[in-house]
Amino acid sequence: MIPSGMDMLISKVLDELRAYGIPEQNIWRTHYRFYSIVKRHLLSKGQCDYDDNALFSFAQETAEKYKHGELSRVHAQSIVKAVERLDEVHATGKLSWTFKRKGSRFRVSDSLEELIAAFAAATAYTDNTKGDVIWVLRKYLFFLEARGHEDFSRVREKDLADFLVHCSQHMKNGSLSNVRTYVRAFHRYLLEHSLSHIDAESIGAGPITRGKRVFPCITQEELTLILQQVNRAAPLGKRNYAIILLGAFCGMRAADIVNLKLTDIDWAGGEIRLVQQKTQEFLTLPLMQTVGEAIKDYILYGRPETDSEYLFVRVTPPHVKLTNGIAVMHLFNDYQKKAGIVRTPYDGKGFHALRRAMGTNLVYAKVPLEDVSQVLGQRDPNAAKQYIFLDSDHLRDCALDLNGIEVAAS
Repeated sequence: MIPSGMDMLISKVLDELRAYGIPEQNIWRTHYRFYSIVKRHLLSKGQCDYDDNALFSFAQETAEKYKHGELSRVHAQSIVKAVERLDEVHATGKLSWTFKRKGSRFRVSDSLEELIAAFAAATAYTDNTKGDVIWVLRKYLFFLEARGHEDFSRVREKDLADFLVHCSQHMKNGSLSNVRTYVRAFHRYLLEHSLSHIDAESIGAGPITRGKRVFPCITQEELTLILQQVNRAAPLGKRNYAIILLGAFCGMRAADIVNLKLTDIDWAGGEIRLVQQKTQEFLTLPLMQTVGEAIKDYILYGRPETDSEYLFVRVTPPHVKLTNGIAVMHLFNDYQKKAGIVRTPYDGKGFHALRRAMGTNLVYAKVPLEDVSQVLGQRDPNAAKQYIFLDSDHLRDCALDLNGIEVAAS
């Protein structure tokens, strides 16, 4: 057991996070603020030391506030997780790997975990993709350990080929293609650092055809229901209302919305100008009046006093930008639940469905596909073809009738 002073306890938890490879920037931008919230709560109760009863009462109060819509799911879950970690470190002096391996069946040694973390930190993948990469590499290294490989000295090309064959038995082509890409990149890293001699570029060199699925889009009725759940009188509602409108009427991706800066809006010219996170290409969008009014309402009457250059910031201190697009997806899902919209896994009805809805509406309006791609900031002009499949009315015009075809007598 470590000393019970909250400052020392929080410091110990942060050190444990560092030991597991959490970047320093993430520790202070994401983790530390929730431990500070817990600490301030204890201080408000006149306590400077650890008190499990007070902490877990606070966790229960937080959960209740989420149920009543007073806190977002991400904010509430982060506070509860902070309480759990403080309790674990206070009781054991250590933080287990369970927080990072939740939902993973592939447990590997600490040395391999460190290698995975080092590789992930050296890549330019987005945070969302890094999560997928880490999962794949744990699966791969778990596979190698099961074959008796404690390091890479005896790993051969056949081991990698067998792993891809193993994955092909339970993965779809799109996922298998990602697995191959991530493992190849990992072996390039190993080769560069003299940890392995395998050149994995030739492994599984054949093309993997990705199956394409046409996801549905949000209907106008569903969007209306969702927007009706937003409390536009509160700062949180003003922010979230503007975020949803940017997705619905500008077709912006969640990642671009959270990274939108105050200077990206040209009020005089009536435009939004930004560099897209996914493509790193410049995009200019018209600032529709409805969207502009929502953003102005948020800036003037809902946005906290902050020096942040980003448009959308956290409602609770510190008032920094939203972490990533996942925060937008969570808030949108919360409003969907309140609207009574039933979701199923992989139903394609998440926040990105707003972008598909805009693309489909443009196709309905007979806007040329090249123009649709430009409006949505897509590099490939053919990417907009997916919206044709959602335009069922015009697809009916393409159907052949049966006039002139005689039905054979039975």
